[in-house]
Amino acid sequence: MNSYEACCVFRVEDDKFAVGRDTVRAALQTLGFEGLKEEDMQVKSLAYPIKKFYQGHYYLFDFQMDPAKAHEIEKEVRLIPELLRILVTRKDD
Repeated sequence: MNSYEACCVFRVEDDKFAVGRDTVRAALQTLGFEGLKEEDMQVKSLAYPIKKFYQGHYYLFDFQMDPAKAHEIEKEVRLIPELLRILVTRKDD
């Protein structure tokens, strides 16, 4: 099991953010994560517009997962309309 971080950028509206966060959390559950920690990084301005949005709600998931399944995270969440971007990185121990 390796440690990973998934930094997500959601739409700013509260209802869209909540739906997107819960959908990404459910996708992680289907892939079999362990030890999920979450951190709300609040609304921030984007460096460049994404889908005509200039601000995004940043949210960080910190978890452990099998490396073979970790590569499937982006495939599972790429069609979520509330999610603007996701970056999954492996943490060094």
